Amino acid sequence: MISQLSEKDIDEIHIIFTIIDRALINDEMSIKIITHYYENEYEHYIYLEWLLLRWVALRSSRNHLPKRIKPVLNINNYITK
Repeated sequence: MISQLSEKDIDEIHIIFTIIDRALINDEMSIKIITHYYENEYEHYIYLEWLLLRWVALRSSRNHLPKRIKPVLNINNYITK
């Protein structure tokens, strides 16, 4: 079962992404961090990998992070009784 990332989790991954993306730590430390997430917090790892591999091609600037998508529809409003 895959759990949903909390706001705190997303913020944490954004910080890690920024540190790795801007090369504020060496490659060895980056690999250790990524490996830690892979082995211990797989949902975090998936999002970090998406940022590192895909987001860098989609962003408009180095400071641009993905917007958090909020649900637009409330399904309860559409259920008929």
